[in-house]
Amino acid sequence: MELVVTFADLERPQAVIGATDMAMRDSLPPDLLAFTVTVPMFERLCALDPRSFLGRGFLDRLRRARGGRLA
Repeated sequence: MELVVTFADLERPQAVIGATDMAMRDSLPPDLLAFTVTVPMFERLCALDPRSFLGRGFLDRLRRARGGRLA
């Protein structure tokens, strides 16, 4: 079972890595992790270089899924 963490201050850039539970790892690709982030951390991630992992189509798919907006 994974530990669920609540952020004490949602105004700070913070993240929690998920999808690490050994019971579920067989159901996921070996190079996949999940992240829960606060809005300030999400904004930092969106400001990364377009050549970063987020620039490889992820943000475009996220924008389309959210109706053209990120926040």
